[in-house]
Amino acid sequence: MKKYLAVVLAVVMAVACCAVLAGCTQPVTTTGSYHYENPWAAGTYYGCEATVTVKGDTIESVVISEDSATGWTNLSAGWTDKGIYEAAEEDYIASFKGVKVEDILAAEVELNAKGVPQSVTEAYLVAGATQTSGRVVLAIQSALGKHTSVGSYKYENPWAAGSYYGCAVKVVVVDGAIESVSVFSDEATGWTNLSAGWTDKGIYEAAEEDYIASFKGVKVEDILAAEVELNAKGVPQSVTEAYLVAGATQTSGRVVLAIQSALGKHTSVGSYKYENPWAAGSYYGCAVKVVVVDGAIESVSVFSDEATGWTNLSAGWGDRQIYIDGETAFIASFANANISDVLGIAVTVNASGVPQTLGTTTHVVTGATQTCGRVILAVQAALGRQNIVTPE
Repeated sequence: MKKYLAVVLAVVMAVACCAVLAGCTQPVTTTGSYHYENPWAAGTYYGCEATVTVKGDTIESVVISEDSATGWTNLSAGWTDKGIYEAAEEDYIASFKGVKVEDILAAEVELNAKGVPQSVTEAYLVAGATQTSGRVVLAIQSALGKHTSVGSYKYENPWAAGSYYGCAVKVVVVDGAIESVSVFSDEATGWTNLSAGWTDKGIYEAAEEDYIASFKGVKVEDILAAEVELNAKGVPQSVTEAYLVAGATQTSGRVVLAIQSALGKHTSVGSYKYENPWAAGSYYGCAVKVVVVDGAIESVSVFSDEATGWTNLSAGWGDRQIYIDGETAFIASFANANISDVLGIAVTVNASGVPQTLGTTTHVVTGATQTCGRVILAVQAALGRQNIVTPE
């Protein structure tokens, strides 16, 4: 989120400087990018970075950064037809010279719910290389002040395991404010945002068009500050009133969290539980809410045992004060932690699922291995992957 706001501010300042210059006759150079998570390899990204020089209202040059410099993939080494783009690339990039800024900003790139380009305005397309062309166009637009991104929020249906409630959106930002929000259909995501079986779904349907349009003009910082309270299953319980359709809290909450995700603030809920080895039918467990910004954890919130129905801190544990005294510092230790580092923490569990050892000396309260282990595994679940080790 901080990087996103910094990029937006840099472009706005460059555009402002250009406006001050007489007729904008001095060349102005800015850099922009477009990227999205690889749908087939979590934690890796497709993307493109473009450095664009503009003189007056016309593009002077476009330079595309190497994949090695960005850490993203624009031209996949494993793509069997990559030669199509390679053969055309030099002329393609050169073709942007002389293009009017207003024309390239008007170019359209259709995206799917994962952010993958599906079609590109023909004038800016290398035939047979739609995805790469789309990334290039969106990166150029970003350098010129029009930032497009896709975001989502989802959670497992509490009443139907294996199915999901969720929302995915495409967000366009110009001059630090939202220009447009487009919501992908449930068919496009495979999740449910507006349940067909919800008896009051007409409340949201009647308000939807105006509701989505109301985000136009909202400052990025304001929507990122919006609050959506979640329960331990990830279901929205309340939403900042300015962004709420009264009577449709859950759907509104999913939309707001998806928009925030598109803008770089990613919220998720995760949990870890196992049956109490000494009391069948009851559970030890932990559920957490995790917020991630710029590839690092911004915050972790632990749901109470009352909220989950499980036990994370046993009332009968004689040494429970050990964890109580260390809890604040333990939870705070996750702030600013790199996602890959947290996912790399191995938690060894026994055959019943009880944490036995922790592969970290940073995120721990000494003497409270089981409780800390449950928290770590819940955080990892929220981040998409648990690092559980079961001794043979």
